Amino acid sequence: LLTALDTSPTESLWEVHDGRSHTNDNALFNIFRIKTDVFSESYLGFCLADKEIDGSYNRVFGFDGQFRFKNHYFFSFQAVASQSKFDDETTSLAPAVFVDAYYYSKYWGGGFYWMSIHPEFEAASGFVNRVDYRTINAYTFFNLYPEKKNLSSINFHFSLGRRYDYFSSNVQDEWFRGRINVRFTEFNQLTMVYTRSMEQYSGHNFYKNNLVLSAQFIMFKWLTPLGFELATGDSIFYDPEDPFLGYSNTYGVFMNFRPSKRWQMGVTFSKQTFWEKWGGRQLFDYNVIRQRTTYQISKELSLRVIMDYNHFHKKVYGSFLLSYILKPGTVFFLGLENNLLRGESGKYAQRDYSIFIKFSYWWRI
Repeated sequence: LLTALDTSPTESLWEVHDGRSHTNDNALFNIFRIKTDVFSESYLGFCLADKEIDGSYNRVFGFDGQFRFKNHYFFSFQAVASQSKFDDETTSLAPAVFVDAYYYSKYWGGGFYWMSIHPEFEAASGFVNRVDYRTINAYTFFNLYPEKKNLSSINFHFSLGRRYDYFSSNVQDEWFRGRINVRFTEFNQLTMVYTRSMEQYSGHNFYKNNLVLSAQFIMFKWLTPLGFELATGDSIFYDPEDPFLGYSNTYGVFMNFRPSKRWQMGVTFSKQTFWEKWGGRQLFDYNVIRQRTTYQISKELSLRVIMDYNHFHKKVYGSFLLSYILKPGTVFFLGLENNLLRGESGKYAQRDYSIFIKFSYWWRI
């Protein structure tokens, strides 16, 4: 059971639902979760999330579970419904369902999943990136184990899916995705992913081809790991009035230094460029640098600092977190986040900040 009072809920930042401002309103959250094992690697659970604000509410509740049969067959599901009240109007129950069934073995496996979310489904206590769709996806994979000194395994994974409108047969998206993963040693690997897809946006169907190449390697004890990612292919320019299919490249490099057992420093650089078409005019060049440092003061106490610099928006983000973890579920967190924005004068000024405090105790029966 988790209960929290939010003095600056999302509704306080803009006008929602009824067009009135909720600047001075607080939101009360109550989240209840219960789960029980039924047999080996199988369980049933129930969850209820409730958000109350100024006489209105949003509630999401439902059941979930996983079942394992004959060691290699799995079936999992989640079925929930939401209901909201704004002023004197109460919505009908809006369902969301996820079902996954698959077979898994050392050398081969496959399965399918189904997911549907009603147009009026809402989860105010969490986040749902889109509603009003039904998705069906089938997948399979094959594993090879050469058992060579510098070649541990090769994995092939293929998936095929389509997303429809919730109440009609209109196709929102469809895709075919193939992935090859080559693992040289336990920690050194190379992955290549090809995707052929169709995405519907603003009444247009855009057909895209994309290729992603990524790798990570561990060469020294103090550098774990060192890696990169390259993504190239078609990309949509999301202008509601005049969308078009352009071309995009994304590059990323990451490395993690370990000066000592207690001290870790990670650095990530990512760059995204977008053109009107292959070889055409460049529309934007987006660069972000992130630095993350953690220091383990003791077994229970640690510090974490994150610094981001966004070259495109001229923005600096900082995050500080003090963590005390006595045991799993019994924790104390104290955090501070700060945003700095570069003005016309070239100087950085504080835009906003937030303070985060959390304490939890896990009591297990």
